[in-house]
Amino acid sequence: MLLTRDQERFEYVFRDRNQAVKCFCVRRIGSRIYLGTSGGLYQADMGVYDFKKTQALPSDLEVYWLDYADAVLYLATNMGVYQSRDLKRFNRIFISSRNEDNTSAAGAGEIGRAHV
Repeated sequence: MLLTRDQERFEYVFRDRNQAVKCFCVRRIGSRIYLGTSGGLYQADMGVYDFKKTQALPSDLEVYWLDYADAVLYLATNMGVYQSRDLKRFNRIFISSRNEDNTSAAGAGEIGRAHV
């Protein structure tokens, strides 16, 4: 992902060592930047851009869209819709695959704390 402040000079903001990781969406929440990517959810402080992958979500998650409303972060992913009220723990509130149910390991319910 590239950033430009003057529309002439571009700088890398996010570049993963794995060239196959694609950035689908970007969202600023407070003083942090969140990236939805084909490799999961990444976050960094504004101006620092040292992105860390959120470990509280399944490792094979792709985040296509982020939305933040009423102090809740929503993620549209390949596995369904997740929400977080504290930006550290995530609950899956909608399952996108008919092959999964609420009893699966990554099913609905609290996923865990982020380790960033």
